[in-house]
Parts: sequence; structure tokens; C-alpha cells
Amino acid sequence: MRVFVAGKLVQRTFEVEGNKRTVVEIQVTHVGPDLQFPTAEVANSTAEGLGSSSDGPSVPSSAEERQTA
Repeated sequence: MRVFVAGKLVQRTFEVEGNKRTVVEIQVTHVGPDLQFPTAEVANSTAEGLGSSSDGPSVPSSAEERQTA
């Protein structure tokens, strides 16, 4: 799995037995999934609730339009 990492990039230099060494490290503060190639599951919904007012804005019928005119 691919991930994103956020944090600080830190470089340290030290000496071992007369040899200079350099180390680059990441001090991680956040880790998250890479969403470039996400996968999704599709599920069928039930027919319950179709036509109710909670599904979205209502469209007036032609009879309602005549009453307001």
C-alpha cells in the first residue's frame, strides 16, 4: 500500500572510527493512505424512502404552480 508521510527531514553528521558519516532521517508527524488509486465498493440501495421530501428539493407540480400564479 502506498502512503503519504508528513514531517521533518533531518540530516545528521557524525564520526565513527575516524570516518565521517551522514544520516538522513524523517521525523514523522502524520501518515495517511495515498488516494491516487482508490478502490470503492458499490452496494445497491433499497427502494424505501423514494419520493420522500428528504431526498432533495421538491419540484412543484403543475397544479401547485397554477395556485401560486
